[in-house]
Amino acid sequence: MPGPYIAGSLVTIASYATSPQNPISNPIDGFRDRTGTLADPNTVTVKYRKPDGSVTSITVPDVRIVKDGIGLYRTDVDTTGMAGQWTYEWLAPEGDPIQSIAANAFTTSPAPI
Repeated sequence: MPGPYIAGSLVTIASYATSPQNPISNPIDGFRDRTGTLADPNTVTVKYRKPDGSVTSITVPDVRIVKDGIGLYRTDVDTTGMAGQWTYEWLAPEGDPIQSIAANAFTTSPAPI
């Protein structure tokens, strides 16, 4: 994920990554089953911690979460007024056969004016 961002940016966080070598048809990460095949968990949740320490949790079917494909989800985070480090994690509930996604982070810097 590129960055740092300026506080106030709308930052897209996803359960997967892409690159020229790994386009969306062959993403990096994403929810996967035990064989490594992309799969949808029974429940999809994203949690993110703002620089002030507060945590937001969003679970499908919340319309802020967009499904891009099997095992591939994203949402936009409004960083208005919050410079600093943001951390996030995409999760499947405990006991779900689909693997949860490891945490990731991005940084926002104060607006220049």
